[in-house]
Amino acid sequence: MMKTKAIYSFIMLFVGAFSTLLQSACDNRISMDPTVALTYTETQEPVFAIIPISTQTSLASFTPNPMVESTQPAWRATAIAIQTAEREADQQSRKEKTTQIAQFPAACEEMNFYSSVVSPDGNWFAASCGYKRNQTLIVQSKDGSKWVIDFKDVFNMESLDIMGLLSPKFWSPEGNFLFFAIELGYSGGGNYCFPSGDSGDFGDYGLFRLDLSTGSWTTLIPSTASFPGYEIEFSPTGRRYAITFDGLMITDLQTGNTTKIEISEQLERLSWSPDGKYLAYSLASCDTEKVISSSIYIWDALTNQTLTLLNMDEVILKPESWTDNSTLRIIGEEIRNFKSFYTIYEYSIE
Repeated sequence: MMKTKAIYSFIMLFVGAFSTLLQSACDNRISMDPTVALTYTETQEPVFAIIPISTQTSLASFTPNPMVESTQPAWRATAIAIQTAEREADQQSRKEKTTQIAQFPAACEEMNFYSSVVSPDGNWFAASCGYKRNQTLIVQSKDGSKWVIDFKDVFNMESLDIMGLLSPKFWSPEGNFLFFAIELGYSGGGNYCFPSGDSGDFGDYGLFRLDLSTGSWTTLIPSTASFPGYEIEFSPTGRRYAITFDGLMITDLQTGNTTKIEISEQLERLSWSPDGKYLAYSLASCDTEKVISSSIYIWDALTNQTLTLLNMDEVILKPESWTDNSTLRIIGEEIRNFKSFYTIYEYSIE
């Protein structure tokens, strides 16, 4: 009996000890959790919550300049308006010219002509017909007068096999003369300074005047085969013309007086103001690799004075057009990696 009680007491002691240990373990369960669990719990807090996202990007350097941004749409709208107006004016001019030409008998066979013009009074029509040495300039009036000038009689350099033609250049305001020029078909390389007149050509190779009453013509500037020829531009009033002959020569057709301006660089373009008072011209210095510099000049017909308007390095400047008698638009061409980038400048002469 005593032995049974001893065994029972031992069992109860063991169970009591085990219960004590189990209770102790439950009371200290947090300290028994693995260390990894603590690290995992800490990394669950979002790192970016400490530095708000809104402070990551500064807007200071991206704030647009109000003056630049506000003027850009205005400039763009102005440029589009000017381009649209010029295109519409050109289309209207073409329609009027087609209507005028239809009033004259066909000047060229099968209407094969390079260029044609109608006199300001609408009584004369001139057309460049054919090509090469069979080319002719045909000038005819509504009353039946007709004059034919052969290219080979004007440009008589038989040793040169060059395509060319006689091109009408300008009608005298009085309607008694037609000025015409020689154009030659050159093709080749060169440096960056290529002249280009307002009509987009690359020079003329002689200047002549046809008397509409007799059909006889006279030489004003002798023909040449030297590239790039002459740059010739008549004032809108017909009072004067400018030509790159022995420098820059300006001839007054009313008085016969000439003005010569010494130039040492390549003349790029000539442009008269609408009233014929100012002549804008550009000179450029280039080599086969780059543009060195260029300048815009203004010659005043009343004072016979020349003003340097603008000069730039590594840019070709050309008088682009006149918006009125004293406001000149200039186009600047900069060549980078064989690509052209253009800028328009506008200057008031006054």
